[in-house]
Amino acid sequence: MSYAIIGFGNIGQALAKAFARNGIEVSVATTREPERFKADAAAIGPEIAPKTLTEAIKADIVFLAVRFEAIQDVAKALPSWQGKTVVDVTNAHGVPPEELSGQPSSKFVAWAFSGARLVKGFNHLAASVLAQDPAVKVAGEWCSCLVTVTPPGRRSVHLRRTSASRR
Repeated sequence: MSYAIIGFGNIGQALAKAFARNGIEVSVATTREPERFKADAAAIGPEIAPKTLTEAIKADIVFLAVRFEAIQDVAKALPSWQGKTVVDVTNAHGVPPEELSGQPSSKFVAWAFSGARLVKGFNHLAASVLAQDPAVKVAGEWCSCLVTVTPPGRRSVHLRRTSASRR
């Protein structure tokens, strides 16, 4: 299983540190060239591999940890997200409610990453809390993803399937 974190701000780096603490290799990418954040990645650990956005989105599971305004740019980096697993870590913090037309921000992510297996998680935690390896709730229609993104060493919580859940 391969992992990538798109976005290397506070949340992206906190996620990268969690991967490194557990000895799991993860690619990290931004819209910038990897050389621009290579030193920050190296400071976290050898498990963290700076990549271009194009390289990173080839991972089996992609953690989307970018500013809400950057979602469309990331989504356009791949012609089709069909079958990809995307963990949406974003928040619409600072986005005027009228821009969301009364919809939850996850609807915009689902539209942008059409065809992806979307999982919402980690977005309810500050980077400082995430850095402490908390137990994390995730939600999604794709039950197989809920188990896949459970951090190593943590007990998976099996949720019962709702009528809206997909196989």
